[in-house]
Amino acid sequence: MELLFENEFLSIFLYQNKPKILKIIWTADSYRMQDKDFKYIIRKWSDLVEKHQAFATIVDTLKFQYTIIPAVQDWYNKEITPRNFNAGMQKIAFIVPEEIFSMVSIQQIFDDQGEIIFQYFENEHKAKKWLEN
Repeated sequence: MELLFENEFLSIFLYQNKPKILKIIWTADSYRMQDKDFKYIIRKWSDLVEKHQAFATIVDTLKFQYTIIPAVQDWYNKEITPRNFNAGMQKIAFIVPEEIFSMVSIQQIFDDQGEIIFQYFENEHKAKKWLEN
C-alpha cells in the first residue's frame, strides 16, 4: 500500500492493484475533530478518489470517535456522494467494531446513498474480498 495522506485523525492509502481501492484508517484522536476538520478530510478523500480513479474504499472505523451530526450528514450526501459516484466510486466497505451501535452516525451518513453500495465487515480480509467480487 502507498500512503497518500496522513494527519492526526486518519491515514489514507492506495492499494496497488486493479481496480484501484483506497483505504482509510481512522485514529483514536478523531474524537478531537470538529465539523470543519471532518469536511476537510472527506474533501481530501474525494480528491484522491478522483485523482486515482478509485472504484472502492475500505474504511477502518475501529478507532473512529467523531459523531457526524445530521447537518454534516446532509452535506456529505449532497456534495460528496455525487462527486465520488461521478469519479467512479462503486463500493465502500466499513470495518466496524463488534459493538455496531456505537457507529450509528456512520450508518446514518451512508444509509441514503443510493448510487454507491456499502457494507459492514468485522475485518479487512472480508471487506477486501467483497470489494474484489
